[in-house]
Amino acid sequence: MPPGGRSAPNRTARRGCSFRLLFACVLLALVFGRAAAATPLSDDISETRLASVEASLRERAEAFDRRADAFRREEATSPAMEYGVPPEKTKEFEYLLANVRNVYARSISALGRIRELTERREKSRSEAPPSLPHPAPWSLSFLDERLEKLDDLDEQVRENEYLQTQIREGLKEDADDLDAVRKKIRQATERLEDIPQGAAARRKAEWELRFLKTEEEALGASTEFYRLRRIVADLGRAELDRERTLLHERVAVIRTGLAYDEADLRARSARIDERAARFAESAERCARLLTDPGMTETTAPDGLRETIRK
Repeated sequence: MPPGGRSAPNRTARRGCSFRLLFACVLLALVFGRAAAATPLSDDISETRLASVEASLRERAEAFDRRADAFRREEATSPAMEYGVPPEKTKEFEYLLANVRNVYARSISALGRIRELTERREKSRSEAPPSLPHPAPWSLSFLDERLEKLDDLDEQVRENEYLQTQIREGLKEDADDLDAVRKKIRQATERLEDIPQGAAARRKAEWELRFLKTEEEALGASTEFYRLRRIVADLGRAELDRERTLLHERVAVIRTGLAYDEADLRARSARIDERAARFAESAERCARLLTDPGMTETTAPDGLRETIRK
């Protein structure tokens, strides 16, 4: 997860190996007993609170490892397929087990990112912004460098807004899925009550009910992870807004003290020509790649699409 990154992933593609799917394995625990309860993280991002949440995540990860090992031992001695569970279903569990630690690591990494952004925020509040490196007059190149940085910050803001949209959609999707899985749990519980003790079908029904309960708990954990990402995104946006405000103020000051000299203008023109040449080379490479019948602007790799966009 790399929450708050420069390149927001495509949600549709991500859902093939989605956070919700990955988190389902967190609560495979119900096959062996419940994990430690999650510790929600809301607006309290004090170090004491972050440490508590991290300890909870690490505790659940360690407990999950023990339960995962128990599941593998159980499958080795009494495979679920012996009482009618399809082999692909148990393989799905194995796939989820193989990925769950990565999900825990992402959650813990998000907490680290929250710490980093919080410390940066507090530092910016306590320190005066650095002054311009030298007094007026300033060259056109000096101004242009700041304007390019401003463009870059604006792009980061757009990416942050896209990430925030993804998070809202993820939370809504998890809420909808949670309603659906709870309905299935009620139906599965009712069916189980109609199957007599000792019947061959009962063990399979119990396994399926545990799986549904695992999904229910998984969606709660996924929601917790989305909220972590939202905190990261909110802190990142606040940092971007602070940088943009400061840079806008500096640009306004620089504009009042510009000095246009011929040497600077020639140097700036040469740099623009150099950049134009690089983009022309990129365009030629793109044109060659896009001659492939199977390659289009929408199916090209992310880096190629970004070059085309520019």
